[in-house]
Amino acid sequence: MRLLLSLVLLFSHYANAGAWEDNNIPNNVMNQLTEVGANSSANWTSDIAFASLTVSEDILKVDQVLDDGWSHYVYIIAFNRFLSKDFKTIDELLVHKKIKSIGEQIEKILIEHPDAVFGISLKPGWETFYNAPDGMNQTRWHEAFENNKEVRETYHKLWEIISKDLKHISNNNLIFNVLNEPEFEQMRVWNKREIWQEWSTEIVDAIRKVSPGRTIIIEGIHKGLWARHGNPANLLLPIDRTNIIYGFHYYAHEELKVMPYLGEVKSHMSQLINYSNKYNVPVVLSEIGLHGKCDGLGPDPEDRAKYVEVVYDTLNPADIGITWWAIDSPANSPYKRVNGDCDRNLDKELIKDEALFLALNLN
Repeated sequence: MRLLLSLVLLFSHYANAGAWEDNNIPNNVMNQLTEVGANSSANWTSDIAFASLTVSEDILKVDQVLDDGWSHYVYIIAFNRFLSKDFKTIDELLVHKKIKSIGEQIEKILIEHPDAVFGISLKPGWETFYNAPDGMNQTRWHEAFENNKEVRETYHKLWEIISKDLKHISNNNLIFNVLNEPEFEQMRVWNKREIWQEWSTEIVDAIRKVSPGRTIIIEGIHKGLWARHGNPANLLLPIDRTNIIYGFHYYAHEELKVMPYLGEVKSHMSQLINYSNKYNVPVVLSEIGLHGKCDGLGPDPEDRAKYVEVVYDTLNPADIGITWWAIDSPANSPYKRVNGDCDRNLDKELIKDEALFLALNLN
C-alpha cells in the first residue's frame, strides 16, 4: 500500500508543479523543495558545544542526513552575532568566517550529493529573546528592525555580504530564506502584513543585486504560524517578484501528549494548498516539529508518525514540501533521543525514528 501511495505521489508531483514552473523556480530546487528536508540549528543554538566562528555542523552528519533520504538541508544562522549590540554595524570578518566555511562544506558535500539543495536562513539567536507580556517569545532584534530604518539597511547589507560570499554556488543547489519567523507581534499598525510585503521585497532586491538568479523564501509575519491567525493570507501576501517561495510554520501540537483530532491537522494543511492555488505561488511548510519520546515522556513513536503522515499525505500531492525542525533539536529531532540523556544533541549517534521516517516516505 505504501509503495502504491509513493507512485501516486510521484505522479502528482509532476502533475501539480505548475506554480513552481510559473514562478521560474529552477527544476532541481523544485524537485528537492517539494519533498522532505531538514533544518539544522547548529549555527543558531545557544548550546556552547556548538559554538564556533566557522561552520558548526559535522560534515559526516550532514552527509548521513542526505544519505538517509532528506532532500534539502537548511543552515539556520544566528546572524545577530555578526552585529553590534545596537544591530547597526556589521563585523564583516565574522560574517566571512562563518559563511565562507559553510560554503566550503556545501561544495564538499555536493561532490557526493550533486542534486542536494541547501538553504541559508537567518534567525536572531536565543540571546536576543525575551518573553513578551502575552507569553510569546520575542527578540530585541525584531523590535529594532521594525522600528529603525538604519537597522533594516544594515540587514540589507548583511545579505549582500552573504550573497557575495556564496555567489559561486549554483542556483540549482542553494537558496536563501530572507528571515526566519518574522514577528511584527508588537507593531501596533493595521497594515503590518503589507509593510512586511514591502520590506521583504527590499531584502529580495538587495540579494538579487548580487545573485540575480537565487531562489528566495519569504515567511509570514507572526512567525508564520498561520493556524493561530486564521489562514496563511492573513500573514503574507505574494510580492511582485518571481523565483520566490512562500514559507509557513506549524507548531499547533508540538508538545503532543495525546493524539489530537487529525481532521484539524488535515484542515490546516489544506489551507496551505488553498493559498498556493489562489495566488499560484510555490509554498513550503518551512518548519514543523513534534517532540520525540524519551525517558517515558512524549508521544509514542507511532502516534507521532500518524500525525506526521497526515501532514505529508495532504501536502505532498500538492507539491508543498516539508522542512523538519530540527536535526540538532534535542526534543524535536527526527532521530531517536537518548534515554537517560534526553537533551544530548552534539555527540548523539543519528539513529532513525523508523516510524517517523516511514511516515515521511524517507529511506
